Amino acid sequence: MKKIILIMISAVITNTGYSNELDSLLKKVQQGYQQEIALDKAQLEKFKALNTQQIEATNAAKKRLTTLNIQTDQFISKIDHNRNEIAELTRKLAEESADLQQVFKQLNSAASELDHHLKNSMLSAQFPDEQNRLTPLLNTKYQPNSQDIQHLWAGYLLQMVESGKIASFDSSVVLPNGAIEQRLITRLGTFTAFDQNGYVRYLENNGAFMLLPKQPQGKPLDLITQFEQQTSGPATVTIDPSRGTLIAIAGDQPDNWQRIQQAGVVGYLILLVGCVGLIISAIQGIRLFRQNKQIQHQRMNLDQPGDNPLGRILKVGRQTNIKAEQLSRLLDEVVLGEIPLLKKGLPTLAVLAGIAPLLGLLGTVSGMIETFQAITAFGNGSPKILSSGISQALLTTALGLVVSIPLVLIHCLLNNKSNALIHILEHQGAGLIALREVDESHDQ
Repeated sequence: MKKIILIMISAVITNTGYSNELDSLLKKVQQGYQQEIALDKAQLEKFKALNTQQIEATNAAKKRLTTLNIQTDQFISKIDHNRNEIAELTRKLAEESADLQQVFKQLNSAASELDHHLKNSMLSAQFPDEQNRLTPLLNTKYQPNSQDIQHLWAGYLLQMVESGKIASFDSSVVLPNGAIEQRLITRLGTFTAFDQNGYVRYLENNGAFMLLPKQPQGKPLDLITQFEQQTSGPATVTIDPSRGTLIAIAGDQPDNWQRIQQAGVVGYLILLVGCVGLIISAIQGIRLFRQNKQIQHQRMNLDQPGDNPLGRILKVGRQTNIKAEQLSRLLDEVVLGEIPLLKKGLPTLAVLAGIAPLLGLLGTVSGMIETFQAITAFGNGSPKILSSGISQALLTTALGLVVSIPLVLIHCLLNNKSNALIHILEHQGAGLIALREVDESHDQ
């Protein structure tokens, strides 16, 4: 195609008369064509050389692939052989070590039990490395050695020995405000622990102790103080078998004043009734005590009437210008005049003793109404809230009974004492009338 184009160009140029220029152009085109032919030949030779190399590399790769396939088959065959051999050896090992496996299972079970105990024991805070020694034994596929068995035995021995000791050691203590401090902890066996500020409770998840925000009041704290101050001899301490749970519950228990505050307005009214009743009881008791002392003294000195109930009766009985019948009426009048003084305050005390339990019942009814309203509003999904409301409602009844029972007993005591004094007055008055009647019979 190129030759035809060149011939046509040459013909055109010849016809136009530009022969010289066309000859020059023809030479240039022929030179370029020759260069392209030479370049194509060079590239074709290069491609043939590369093709030969690729064929050789492919043949080599095929040979290596064949070799690798053969090796793979050999390895697979060897793996199958090894698996069968391992299975056979495992079977023989299982047959020969059946009894030993039972021992390993028992060791694993014992290690698991001891590990669980250590996690919940305050000894972990004092001996933190003991739990790490049991880690290999917790693996069911691990075959323990003599050292592992010694660690297990030493762990159980440590538990037995330390559970009967009183020891002190430094440990982290979480304070009620969230701060953490290093403090000296004193533990009583594996049950109770405390520091200089009160009882602490072991936190299993944190491996530290927590100072109880509410310490049990009274004797438990006093025992801690006595224990820290005592340097020799036996000491009395509080042991909590629940490892701090019971002491925490005891700390959460409200004291008497808090219970009264929970009772509310009705509780204060009951206390007011009790105070008024005690004041009346004290005043009347002192009065009866004095009058009893005066009357007993007067009975020993009947010839010298004094300013007391019996003395006033004797003064009336000494009047000689009246007859026995008139004297009887006068003595009855005097005794009736002394009775209000001897009975003063007792009716009020009886009324107060009856009002106190009624006020307690009123507080209970009001508290139950509030409890049921809370149940209606929030449901009864929390038994703790329900029991708390009922317990607060029953506090007023308990408080009313606490006030009423002593008032009833005091009223009974004072009433019996006043009746005894009235009986003495009536007896002495009857004696005076009898003497007057005897004198009148002798005069006749």
